[in-house]
Amino acid sequence: MQPRHTVLEMFSTLIGFEHDRFQQWLIEPALRRNLQRHDSSAMGVDPSPDFWVLYWHRIWRDNEPALAQSLALGHLIAFLQETGYWVAQRTARQLKGVQYGVADCFQLAIATIPSLLKSYSPTHGASLATYAGLCFGNALRDRLRQQQEVTSRSDWGLLRKASQKQIIEALQGAGLNPEQVTAHRLAWMAYKTCWAGPTAATRQLSAPDGATWEAIATFCNRQCGEDVPPVTAATAEQWLRATAQALRRLLHPAVVSLNVPKFDDGGEWQDDLPAVGETPWGQLIRQEEVQERRRQREQVGERLRGAIASLPDADQQLLRLYYDRHSTQQQIAEQLQIKQYTVSRRLSRVRDALLLDLAQWSQATLHISITSPVLKQMGLVLEEWLQQTFSKPTETTPQDRLLKA
Repeated sequence: MQPRHTVLEMFSTLIGFEHDRFQQWLIEPALRRNLQRHDSSAMGVDPSPDFWVLYWHRIWRDNEPALAQSLALGHLIAFLQETGYWVAQRTARQLKGVQYGVADCFQLAIATIPSLLKSYSPTHGASLATYAGLCFGNALRDRLRQQQEVTSRSDWGLLRKASQKQIIEALQGAGLNPEQVTAHRLAWMAYKTCWAGPTAATRQLSAPDGATWEAIATFCNRQCGEDVPPVTAATAEQWLRATAQALRRLLHPAVVSLNVPKFDDGGEWQDDLPAVGETPWGQLIRQEEVQERRRQREQVGERLRGAIASLPDADQQLLRLYYDRHSTQQQIAEQLQIKQYTVSRRLSRVRDALLLDLAQWSQATLHISITSPVLKQMGLVLEEWLQQTFSKPTETTPQDRLLKA
């Protein structure tokens, strides 16, 4: 089976899993047909992935017709398959006490693509793959941290920990009407007021006793008008148990894959749609954007090579150990016979120094205004460059790496 060398493959194939391992690249027919129509209608266009990332991102961002926007999102999801896979594999290996495999983590990562595309800015220099890799990692860590928090708590501990905003979102998500949401929220407020449990520990808080249920019902009735039917202890308990279940579904939703083809393959109306292409002038502008980004990357690389050459030998060694040999901070600490936190601080200090140098140079040479979002994107550019520069070249293809994973 051929690796994803061509643009056609990069933007129209999805990963197929078997037993939590990569099995094969699956062709998504609607994406393949759409890309072929665009490719044939854009003769002379640079076929590089950079061009098509910019192209599909613009269509998705500018709210083109619904079908075009959906297909553009599909192409970007296909493009980010490998990035999602490697982040998912690395995350799954680090998990302890969580029943998530590589495929589960992959699905969770891919599900965040629409939100990360909203914050991605091609003009700030970082590639979409690098930016997505960072977002995937953060999203997975947040999701797994939240999942561990949810699974470690009893229903009653979860209710005590929840915020009012989460309670309302959970009840609305469960389909309750406004009156029901108000009643359930009132019961939750009464519960937090009346029940602290027999111990100070709230993680495994037990259910309220009989007297407390009566107190919860009394609290609710005091807050309700006379025209509202009285709340009984049994009703309050029923509402709170339903609220706890809704809260669990909100905080720990089921893993639903976005990696399943969602486009119609019936070979009917989609085949008759014209390509949503650009004019020759628009293609030229897009080409110039790609060329400008390449030129800036070359300038950034030259600047960073000079900055690294001026670093002390110990700092250069640290970068080689971390990015070239892919050693963990603990492994580096053992090799250098220092503490792990010292490695972490030194890495942060070196990267901060390189980022500061890059920001000052960009402001003076490229006339870029340094804002917080721009600085964040520069950090991604720096991280991407360090990974590519220090990593040893390999003869294996991306697909070979997947098959060996």
